[in-house]
Amino acid sequence: MTSLVFFRKEVREIFRTYKIYAVPVIFLLFGFASPLITVLLPEMMESMLEDMLIQLPEMTWIDSMEQLFSNLNQIGLLAVIITMMGTVADEKAHGVSLLVLTKPLTRPAYILAKFFANLLLVLSATALAFIASYYYTIILFEGTEFLPALSAIGLFGVYATVIVALTVFCSAIAKSMIAAGGLAIGGLMVLSILPSSHTVFARYSPAALLRYQSAVLTGTAETSLVWSSVAVSLGTAVILLLAAILIFSRQEL
Repeated sequence: MTSLVFFRKEVREIFRTYKIYAVPVIFLLFGFASPLITVLLPEMMESMLEDMLIQLPEMTWIDSMEQLFSNLNQIGLLAVIITMMGTVADEKAHGVSLLVLTKPLTRPAYILAKFFANLLLVLSATALAFIASYYYTIILFEGTEFLPALSAIGLFGVYATVIVALTVFCSAIAKSMIAAGGLAIGGLMVLSILPSSHTVFARYSPAALLRYQSAVLTGTAETSLVWSSVAVSLGTAVILLLAAILIFSRQEL
């Protein structure tokens, strides 16, 4: 079995399982709901604070896109981890990986096929969420700008790539699906708090991309810092995959 054939098998497997429904549906839900929530939020706040003299700022298309990113960065990525945490660990536990690897398929090719198949699903779901959110945003808000919104969702795509690599890594080293999920969620939490621990992490770590999303939308981002963070993020994904391959290659299945 060649690498390309196994990759195609993994993609077909995704279409046969709940993954093809879970991740795209959750992402699409956020895509449709985020602009609507942004529109309704001022009215909801005014009704809750009707006895207080508070002037709420007018919501804009930027608020709509930031609402989308807030949902994807938190619940969306958790959904990714939960649906993908068994991608390697579950097959190891049930002896499937041993059966597959008895055919002419290398362990590095096995890990990479898992990664790219799941990444394809996540990026496709991200594209659907962006299209839905942008469509409703241009209807509900004036002055919506396409390129800043596209650039910001691109940064999410890079960060999601890191999380998919992290999940595959944890699934490769763990003995069970639950352990893999716990490790991946722990890794996500560590990545999230790194920017607050040191200035270097705040500028260049993968999670810095989440802060740069808002800066890109408002046109205040420093291009050099954004690209540096993108490079670090992609490098992190590569390191995680190499580590997953190295550890998985030494395991007895």
